Amino acid sequence: MELVDDKLHMALIYVDTIESTGTPLTLEALDGFAVHPTPVPGRQRSSYLAAMRDEMLNEYYYEPGESPSAFLLRAQWIQLVGGSVRLTNLGKAVLRHAQRPQLQSGMEGPLTVTIDPDDRLAYLRVFDLLGGAGAGLLVDPYIRFEELFDLAELTRVDRVLTSNRVDRTGLRLNQLSRTLAQAEMTLELRVLAPEHLHDRFYIPDTGDIYLLGSSLNSITARPGVIAPIADHAGSEAVRNAYAKLWRLADVLPPSSRDTAAESPPA
Repeated sequence: MELVDDKLHMALIYVDTIESTGTPLTLEALDGFAVHPTPVPGRQRSSYLAAMRDEMLNEYYYEPGESPSAFLLRAQWIQLVGGSVRLTNLGKAVLRHAQRPQLQSGMEGPLTVTIDPDDRLAYLRVFDLLGGAGAGLLVDPYIRFEELFDLAELTRVDRVLTSNRVDRTGLRLNQLSRTLAQAEMTLELRVLAPEHLHDRFYIPDTGDIYLLGSSLNSITARPGVIAPIADHAGSEAVRNAYAKLWRLADVLPPSSRDTAAESPPA
């Protein structure tokens, strides 16, 4: 059973988006969007078309009764602060839950996720898949500290193997190390020279291995897929190869110091 339907989910996203900009949001403005999130079509002269329109309105828009804002207030998912609508901690928790689409059940075999850059939930769908696959090793040569935070919060990934490449800022590894310390993460991160890492995989401790079509930092930038490796022999070959690379890799320890900033100029 879902905690929120699509309409309430959209309302929570709307409040969160407006709140993040610091713009005041009234209850009336919230209801104005939540009740009709898209323009209401005009009445048609044809009675047949009018009936179709009424059916669509009944399906997609709120019926008269308790307004979205009244329900959100009653559920204590929003509150008024200085006359402006704000999400409560409870509302933020519900929104985080709603932003994690559940994997489809009752399907035979592992799930393939299609990455559509126009899908606002594409990033979360990928993390939901990783979370459903259980503990394991993520191989991503280009992972950044932002994705590391999300891995710790949204998945059970406990090992990350990445390259020790230096990005244009020169701070990537330092940021990863500081993230490990500041977030008090339990996952272990190891690094290898870039020439050893080209592909991206999620390798659970048990079950199917997934081939990631792109790095986590570019999921919303280009189309792609995350697909299971169906061939058992091929899957085990990948698992064994990266188990060996994991043993050869260097541990990136947590650090609370900005070593890049302290390093003397060359």
